[in-house]
Amino acid sequence: MKAHKVNPRRKGFTLIELLVVIAIIALLLSILMPGLRMARKQARKIICGAHLHGWGLIFAAYGNDNESKFPLWYNNYAAEGNMWMDVLIPYYDDIEKMRFCGEALKGKDRPPGGDHYGGAYIQDRWSLDENYDLPIFLNYGMRYDWQEANDGSQGSPRLGLTYTPDDKTKIRMQYGWFFQVIPLGDAMAQPAEYRYQYGDGYSLQGTMQFDSYRGASGLSNPINKAFEVGIEREIFPDITLGLTYYDKDMQDLLQNVDVNPDPAIDEWQMMNVAGAWARGTEVKVKKAFSKRFEARLAYTYQEAKSVGIDRYGVMTGKEAWLDWDLRHAIALSFNVELPYDINLNGIYSWNSGFPYTLNYLVRNEETDLLERHEDNVNEEREPYYSTFDLTLLKEFKVRDYTLSMMVQSYNLFDHRNVAYMDELKGEAAALEAGRRLLFGMKFEF
Repeated sequence: MKAHKVNPRRKGFTLIELLVVIAIIALLLSILMPGLRMARKQARKIICGAHLHGWGLIFAAYGNDNESKFPLWYNNYAAEGNMWMDVLIPYYDDIEKMRFCGEALKGKDRPPGGDHYGGAYIQDRWSLDENYDLPIFLNYGMRYDWQEANDGSQGSPRLGLTYTPDDKTKIRMQYGWFFQVIPLGDAMAQPAEYRYQYGDGYSLQGTMQFDSYRGASGLSNPINKAFEVGIEREIFPDITLGLTYYDKDMQDLLQNVDVNPDPAIDEWQMMNVAGAWARGTEVKVKKAFSKRFEARLAYTYQEAKSVGIDRYGVMTGKEAWLDWDLRHAIALSFNVELPYDINLNGIYSWNSGFPYTLNYLVRNEETDLLERHEDNVNEEREPYYSTFDLTLLKEFKVRDYTLSMMVQSYNLFDHRNVAYMDELKGEAAALEAGRRLLFGMKFEF
């Protein structure tokens, strides 16, 4: 009988088998996780509906005991409390359960103001050849994140591939999902209180203080799906050229939206709006002039859009440039090792300015008052932004002790950068701080 020859070096999965397994796991997670979230959300909606039904019974009971009258929403002269909820306390037992929506509390007795979140990550590295003779490496992993406040969770796959065909060239590819934690103070478990705003001023009703944002519930954590591919090549001695392309798909983007249909009343609430995207290309050049002097130059072109929301919090339904969209950016940095162990670092940055929305005034024929209007969201651009920062660092070492002295200069050329624009005049409303000098000292032992 002819014996089959077995390859003694094969001890695990092949690359194709490994990629298939990762793809199947990612597919199963993408199918199961939305279904589990929807089931939990539906259960919390049932709890919220039960609470609303309970409030109806509570008001009916109060009306039966008080000649069919409802309690005042705010009463300065009430002995048992000012708010209508205080008046109704005898009619319900658990204050926290009745005051907050089931989605905000996850059906548990958790008072507002606390939140917990965390994550776990597993990663491995694999090569086509166990002796690492082939210059192809695969980094793969999975991260699991969770947040208590909104019962959010997400399994995020990560994948990276590196190929170095020679000593002067490096090719890399990365893909991954990234989970974003929702700030508790902005959206989660807040009392459903808000203040009214008429025109440019607020209602003058006593001295009551209200939160300008209404509590949100049932929010989903934004997920960023990012892809990046790049190449670095030493084109000349001591000169390296790098080219990178990135593509980001952002789902369930969070923005403040005016949920009150009355145009005279602002009632802001954090909501998941339609997704956004960002694409860009970066070109980098690095030059080592000597062992003590190195410089880097980078240029980035980026476009980033999402569904537009105007300054009144009304969704326009049209794509608009994101507030942080940075069309053109240039960065020049250098590092010099001076005599006496003194390091000098500098960076000059320039960008084409962030977008903003230009407004104009229109007289209301009914009220004879001037009102703000706008046609397009974020179609105008602020003036260019420019800074030059310089850092001087000196270290003194005596045995096992190190004393570091530092001098930093921010915006050394004192360029007057715009902090924010006057949306009516189309000019700068405020400028950022000018030149600043900082002195620091650090002692290590």
